[in-house]
Amino acid sequence: MATQDSILQGVNVLGKIDASHKKILTPQALTFLALLHRSFNGTRKSLLERRVLRQAELDRGVLPDFLPETKHIRDNEAWKGAPPAPGLVDRRVEITGPPDRKMVVNALNSDVFTYMSDFEAKSTTTPAQLALRCGSVQRVCCGCWVRVKLGMVALEIASFAVPSFAQSLGNPSGPVLKLTVPRHFPLPGCQCLGCKAVCSCSARVLARCSEKKWGVGYLDGPGEQPELVTVHNTKAELLVGWRGLETALEDERATMVDVHSKAWLPLIYSSAPTWDNMINGQVNLYDAIRGQVDFKQGAKEYKLRTDRKHPTLIVRPRGWHLEEKHVTVDGAPMSGSLFDFGLYFFHNAAEYQRRGYGPYFYLPKMESHLEARLWNDVFNLAQDYIGMPRGTIRGTVLIETILAAFEMDEIIYELRDHSAGLNCGRWDYIFSVIKKFRLNPNFVLPDRSVVTMTVPFMDAYVKLLIQTCHKRGVHAMGGMAAQIPIKDDKQANDVAMANVRADKLREVRAGHDGTWVAHPALAAIALDVFNTHMPTPNQLFVRREDVKIGQNDLLNMNVPGSITEEGIKKNLNIGLGYMEAWIRGVGCVPMNFLMEDAATAEVSRSQLWQWTRHGVTTAEGKRVDKAYALKLLKESANELSSKAGKGNKFQLAAQHFAGQVTGEDYADFLTSEAVKGTDTPFYITGDTTESVAT
Repeated sequence: MATQDSILQGVNVLGKIDASHKKILTPQALTFLALLHRSFNGTRKSLLERRVLRQAELDRGVLPDFLPETKHIRDNEAWKGAPPAPGLVDRRVEITGPPDRKMVVNALNSDVFTYMSDFEAKSTTTPAQLALRCGSVQRVCCGCWVRVKLGMVALEIASFAVPSFAQSLGNPSGPVLKLTVPRHFPLPGCQCLGCKAVCSCSARVLARCSEKKWGVGYLDGPGEQPELVTVHNTKAELLVGWRGLETALEDERATMVDVHSKAWLPLIYSSAPTWDNMINGQVNLYDAIRGQVDFKQGAKEYKLRTDRKHPTLIVRPRGWHLEEKHVTVDGAPMSGSLFDFGLYFFHNAAEYQRRGYGPYFYLPKMESHLEARLWNDVFNLAQDYIGMPRGTIRGTVLIETILAAFEMDEIIYELRDHSAGLNCGRWDYIFSVIKKFRLNPNFVLPDRSVVTMTVPFMDAYVKLLIQTCHKRGVHAMGGMAAQIPIKDDKQANDVAMANVRADKLREVRAGHDGTWVAHPALAAIALDVFNTHMPTPNQLFVRREDVKIGQNDLLNMNVPGSITEEGIKKNLNIGLGYMEAWIRGVGCVPMNFLMEDAATAEVSRSQLWQWTRHGVTTAEGKRVDKAYALKLLKESANELSSKAGKGNKFQLAAQHFAGQVTGEDYADFLTSEAVKGTDTPFYITGDTTESVAT
C-alpha cells in the first residue's frame, strides 16, 4: 500500500509559502491533490483536446445541434436532479466576488442569500522571475541558471558565479539584459534559481518581429534547445506571464539577449502572478468558515456580523482549461480546477458536514456533458476519500458557452446526485457565440449595446435553461447586471438603477429562482424585485411548458440593429480600458457606470476582430478593414491617454490590442496566447546595454 511519503514523491510546490499558507499546504492536503491529479488530469487533457477538434468542425461550417446519442436522456421525463441541499433552497439573491479578505467579510455581512467566492476573478499581480539559461548546458545544476538580482528600480540579469556557466556564454564579462521596472512595483528579494528544479515544467517563448511574423519555441525540459531562440531588437516591451514571454519589437540590430545567441529567456514559474491570491483566498475561506476572518486595515476593522445568519458560501474554482503552474505532480502542472477544489474541499468539507451542510461549488466554462461527468467523478472520489456520503457536494453549472446550451439536460444528468442547477452566464455566453462562429459570416452581430437579453438567441437560451432546470427539479439562476451606482449624479444613477430593476424583473417573470449582483448596493433592488414577485423560496414549480426551443432558435442571429462607428469606438474604449487596467493588475474596470470585466471585454474585442475579418460596412457607409480599425484604435488610445493620469498604460495597451482588431490571428484569450491561462501579468521595459555581470 502506498504511503504518504511515496505519494508525495513527484509533488513540487514552486510558489512561495508564507507562514499563513502552511495550514493549507499540508502534507495531507498535497497528498489529496496528488491523488486528484493522477486520477483525472489525463481525462481533463483529453477533453481539452476534444474542444480543439470541435472548434475545427465549427470552422468548417458544421453547426452544433442537440446530440442524437443522448436523445434518450432528454426524452426521459422520469429522472430528476438532487433536491435542493441545506442552505440552497432559497437563492433569490447571490453576491459574487474574489476571495480576498475584505470581500469575504463584506459579502458574508451582506443582505443576500448566498455568496459566490470566485477563484476565477482577476486580482492584483505580483512580479514573476526571469532567468537566463545557456543552451549548451545539458542538465540542470547550479551552473545552468543565472541569479536574478532584484532592486526597487532595476531588475538585472547577471551571470551566476559558476565558471562553467560563464565560460559557456563565451563572453562572461559581456553585455547582459537589464530590465527596468517602475518604482511602484513590489519586488521580492534576491533568489538563486540554480538548485531549484523548476525547469521540469515546459515553458514557451513567443516572439514577434517587426514584420509581425510570429515564431514559437518550446522548452520541453532541461538542456532542450528551442526551435526559435533568436529575436532581434535593442529595445522591447516585455509582457511577462506564467505561460510565456512576448516581445513587441522596435529594432532588428541585436539579439534580445546579446550572448552570441547561446542563451535565451524562458519564464520561471516560481513567482507567477496569481499564486499569493489563490493561496490567500484559501486561507481567507478557511478562516471565514471558522468565524476567524476578522481583521484590521488601518484604522478600520472588518468583522463578521453575529446578529444574523450568514449567506451560504459557494466557491467557483477555475475552469478546466486553466492550470496552476506553482504545483506540479510528476513534472506536470496541476489543473487549476482540481487545485482550487481540492484544497477547499479537503480543509472544509468535514466542518460543513458537522454543521449539516455540504461544500458547494459553481462550475465554470464547461463545453460538454463529458466535462460535467469529469466533475461528478471528482466529487465521488473526494467524498469517498474522507468518508462523506455521496451527494453531499453540490455544483451549479454556469452555462456560458453556446455548445453547453445544447447539452443542458445531459449536464444535469451527469451531475444529477450533485446538481444544484444551472446559471445564465450572459456575457461569457455572448463571447462564446462570437468566438465559436468567428469565421462564419452568418454570425456577425451588430453593436454590443443592442445585443440584449431579449434578442432571439439570448431569449431562447434563457427560456430553455429555465425549462430544463425546472423539469429536472433544480434551480435556474439568472445573470448579473453590469451597472454600478453613480454617486455624483442622482439623475443618471436613477436611470441606471431603473435598468437594474427592469433586468431583475425580466428574470423573475421568466421563471428564474434567483439572480446575481456584484455590488452590495444592488442587493436591495434585486431583493425587492424577487420578494415582490417570488413569495416562495424558489420557482421550481414554473415548468415553462409553453417553451419550444430547437436548434434554429439557439442559433437565431437575427438581431435588430447595425454596426456603427460609435459602436466600434465603444468596443475599442472598453477593450483598451480593460487591457490598460489589466496591465496594472486590475481585472475589472468601471467605465461609463458599467463594470467591465474579462467577459465584457472579450465580447468587445471579439466583435472588433469579427467585423474587420468579414469587412462589414457601418451604418455610415464605411467599410471596416485593417487600416480603418487601426486608425480608430490609435485615435481612441490617444484620447484615453490624454485624459488619464501620468504613467497610464494606454499606448502600451493599444500596442498589445492591435493584433486583436485586425481580423488576423485570433487569440483564445484577450491577454494573448503568450499568457493564456494567467490572470494579470505585468510589463517591464528592457534595453540591451553594456554592463558587467556581478
